[in-house]
Parts: sequence; C-alpha cells; structure tokens
Amino acid sequence: MSGNHEMSLMYEEEELLTVKTLVLESFSHCEKMQTDIIEYSSDIKNDFIDLKKITTNLAEMAKSRSALIDTLEVIESKIDLDGTDEKKIPEIFDDVYNSILEEKGTNKSAEKIINAIDAYFDNETVASRDNDELQVTSTQESFKDPITKLPIKDPVLSNICNHSFERKTILEYLKKHHKCPYSGCGSSLTGDDLIEDLALKRKLLSLKVNIIT
Repeated sequence: MSGNHEMSLMYEEEELLTVKTLVLESFSHCEKMQTDIIEYSSDIKNDFIDLKKITTNLAEMAKSRSALIDTLEVIESKIDLDGTDEKKIPEIFDDVYNSILEEKGTNKSAEKIINAIDAYFDNETVASRDNDELQVTSTQESFKDPITKLPIKDPVLSNICNHSFERKTILEYLKKHHKCPYSGCGSSLTGDDLIEDLALKRKLLSLKVNIIT
C-alpha cells in the first residue's frame, strides 16, 4: 500500500471512530431524556415519539459507522496481506460494506430505549381501558418489589415477562439467579432484558404529587 493511501485510510478510520464515540455518548443522553420527559414534559406522547425517532436514527448511524470502520480494516488487510490492487478498492468496497452491515445488530442501548418507549405506550393503551379507581387500587399493590417487598422507587421492567422491579435489587439478584423472582413466573431473565419502566415511573410521580398536594 502506498504511504499516501495508507495515511488516508487511517485518517478516515480515526474520523469514523470519533463520530462513533459521539453517537454512542448520545445514547446516554437519550436514556436520561426518558426520565426527564416523564418528570417535566407537558406533552409526553409526542416527546416520546420524537425521542424514539431520534434514537432510531442514532442507532442506524452507529450501525453504519461501525460497518464502515470494519470495512476499512478489511480493505487494509486485503491490500497488505492479499496484495489487492488499490485501484480495485472502489469495486470491492460496496460488497464488503454491505456484507458487514447485514451482520450488524441494533445497538443494545438504543434497543432498550426503543423497547422502553414501546412498553410505555402499550401500558397506556391497557390503562385507558381500565376504570381509574380500579387502576389505582391494582397498581398500588404492584408497586412493591418482589424481592424486598418494599415500595419500588427506581423501577425497571422485564422486557420478557413485563414484571417491574427495583433497579438495584434486581441487578444484584441476577448475579446469582436467572429466573424471574415473581411467584409463578418461569421466565429466564438477564440484565440485558431490563428496560426503564417509564409507565411505573409516571405513576409513582403522580402518586407523589397527589400526596404532596
């Protein structure tokens, strides 16, 4: 590989790594925005729709940038090890990139954010069918963590069985156990299956406001 071409590929790879890092950092901001929307938004539905779109776009960007970085590494290897003619790079680039892109999955952080928003909307749909008085009675009973039996303060939701837990408690529990702690539930569970319980966060906030007022 010529020195100029090698430097060009290295520069492009460094630029892509920088962009990838910035995109991944953006997911942390999106995660925080979930709670901010629950606590401060006057239009939760539309704000969550917008956040889902932003997260989806960021996930696609992260996926494509990661595929581009891997593609550059493969092409560098082909030139250095296989003796591939540099003039053929444009011809093989698309094939290598598309092949790698197909194997890339959705970023886990993005997937959790999207699943949490979808779960929130699903919960709101179900709740709208229920009588408000019955809803308050039933949810108050479900506010307790199944492990400590104490009120949940920082709720997370199982994306597998739709059960709610205290974040710190369930993460500690899952270090030694892999079954949902709810009685009668046989679902296997890992930390990757947990998402923000946005619906329960909103209910807890509403109860807190009602108690204060």
